[in-house]
Amino acid sequence: MERKNESYATGKTLIRLFQMSGRYWHWMVLLLAASIITSFIEVGYMEAIRRIIKGATETNVGLVYGGAVLGICIIVSRVLITTLTTWLSTALNNISVMSLQSAMLTKLADASFGETQRYHTGDLTSRVWDSAREAQLGLNDKLISLLRNIIQIVIAFLYFSWINMTLSLGVIGYTLLFSAVAIPLSKWLRKSHDEHNIQVAERDSFLTDVVQAPEEIRTYALGSYMKGLFENKLNRVFKLSMKVSIMERILDASGRFSTFGGMIFILLVGGLQIYEGHMDIAGLVAFLVASSQLTRPLVSISGLWAELMGAISHANRVFTVFDMQSENVSSDVDNSVSSAKGQGITLHNISFAYSDEQENTLSNLSFSAHKGHLTAITGSSGCGKTTLLHVIAGLYEVGIGNIHYDGLPIQALSPKQLRHTIAYVPQESFIVAGTFRDNITFGSEDAAQERIVLAAQRACIHETIMLHPTGYDTVIGDQGVPLSGGEKQRLALARAFLKNASVLLLDEPTSAQDPINEQRINNALMESAKNMTVIIVTHKLSSIRQADHIVYMNKGQVIDTGTHDELVAKRSGYDQFIKQQEAVVEEWV
Repeated sequence: MERKNESYATGKTLIRLFQMSGRYWHWMVLLLAASIITSFIEVGYMEAIRRIIKGATETNVGLVYGGAVLGICIIVSRVLITTLTTWLSTALNNISVMSLQSAMLTKLADASFGETQRYHTGDLTSRVWDSAREAQLGLNDKLISLLRNIIQIVIAFLYFSWINMTLSLGVIGYTLLFSAVAIPLSKWLRKSHDEHNIQVAERDSFLTDVVQAPEEIRTYALGSYMKGLFENKLNRVFKLSMKVSIMERILDASGRFSTFGGMIFILLVGGLQIYEGHMDIAGLVAFLVASSQLTRPLVSISGLWAELMGAISHANRVFTVFDMQSENVSSDVDNSVSSAKGQGITLHNISFAYSDEQENTLSNLSFSAHKGHLTAITGSSGCGKTTLLHVIAGLYEVGIGNIHYDGLPIQALSPKQLRHTIAYVPQESFIVAGTFRDNITFGSEDAAQERIVLAAQRACIHETIMLHPTGYDTVIGDQGVPLSGGEKQRLALARAFLKNASVLLLDEPTSAQDPINEQRINNALMESAKNMTVIIVTHKLSSIRQADHIVYMNKGQVIDTGTHDELVAKRSGYDQFIKQQEAVVEEWV
């Protein structure tokens, strides 16, 4: 499935992520302040070590005890600060991650239908669940830890400079050597993380498809074949994981090299200074022991920088969602007055093409679906019927032409207004894991029991529900198990009836129904059409013949419109289409 090029500069990514987390800046400031306090505490720890070593070498008991007391105070202070920062960090992580995930879900709900269709469901799920968490934690934990270590290095350097400037400058020199290796390596690491995340998304998307198709895999004996495909995807992820891991180890090794090099430098130069009388042994030992407070942050920075590159890669996946084009908001059209209230839906010269296709899927379509009439859109498979229904529902933006709802252009309606106007039932029935009641009231949770039962009766699902001992409170399994395809379809239809919208759009609403339920549903749709605009896409002859108005399509164009008898008499191609459908029905019988 096509994906956009996801490339954001590292600095801009961090700035944008911080801007999105702006409401939590005071939490981050507190954590950073706690980090600064911790750095000063570490200086006290180094001073305690220096006093104890100096006191021991000079046989000064008072200095040893003073260092011990200072060390105890430092340990107590460190415990208190660590407890506070742990609480702050945990609270910040939970709140900020949930907020970012919620914002992504809101964006996906507002994004244009065409944008979301470019990504696999498993990929989008991974972005919301995994990438949002990793990106936010990269800012909360990795970046703050990185800043804390940098601050600790600066403070430790100032302290060590007071003890011995030459040794301090030498350690900093090795730090700069690490930076010279880390910066170019981090660019390659960032690219590897991006490649790894793409392969992980493809793996998760494939796994989602497998989990949702157990019947097909078993009946076609595809277990071994699907296992082989999955192993190939796992191998790709494994190879990229190894590549990322090796690069992270190299980055970590470069940090350790600078650390060990710094220690060797301290021993070499410190030994020469002792030999020349510029430094005593106690000072060198104290400097060497306490230097871990300078070298340890260097080692941590190498690991944190590698982890931060991974977080930035995840942030790119998050920003791709936020950069999706939103549905068009209403324009400055006065929708308080309409010259044709209640007239239904009118399409004027509609043309539409998918973003990845050059030719139009729909070309110059014009017709009206009036309130009080059942309008059926029919034609051979692949002629654009479902796409047309998506355009009418406002899921796709028309390239050329316009659609009017009760005399108002679609641009005059906000997405929220349009959604309240329409009830839509797609070909694939959406069933949530819950009760019959949960599925019928999905989107209308406050509906009274009488309305729920009435909607179920109109959809011919009430009797099926009441066969279960717990009735409407009966729990349905994942993907509607154990309901049949027809029962799922009628359950989705009951949900649409309960919404009581002014426009009802249905895509093959009786495709999975037996003849009896098919006729009952057709009658219910005819009854509904008396008070609303009903448009169905169908191949079923009974539904086509019963419709008040028929739109016959072929190759993305409206060939003719009228009643069944009118279109048969015109011999515009509809008559041949009906004969083909009748022949198929006779073969089945």
